[in-house]
Amino acid sequence: MDRRCLTRTSQRAAALALTVALAGCQSVYVQSFPHGAEVWVDGERVGTTPCRFKASTVIGCEYEVELRRPGYLPYRELVATEWGPGSTWNLLAGLLFLSPLIVLTPFFGDVVPGAVAAQLEPAPAPPAPDPAAPPWRAPDDEVH
Repeated sequence: MDRRCLTRTSQRAAALALTVALAGCQSVYVQSFPHGAEVWVDGERVGTTPCRFKASTVIGCEYEVELRRPGYLPYRELVATEWGPGSTWNLLAGLLFLSPLIVLTPFFGDVVPGAVAAQLEPAPAPPAPDPAAPPWRAPDDEVH
């Protein structure tokens, strides 16, 4: 095999690796109202809103996104990878240019939703003490 053939083969391999790297993940934007909530993805803290996290575009991946802020109820949303317009474009481009994307397309999709926007709900206030109730006493204050 001559040198030019090896160069073309290595160029194709590099192009395929770059395609897989670029098509294999997508940035998901996370914001909350009010800002400043901690962002947890699958139990791991990734930042504070507004922020982004990388999600795989391999079809069938799911991420549980949780937002936490003191004084507010936790917010949870499931982010999943599905077949979408990007996947259709990859298939059409693969067919048109006879590229390696033809083989890869069934495995890659779009992360749905591409962004998480949460309106955080204030946590309920603790109940006020009942003024008619007798005062609470510690067990050692009891009279025997």
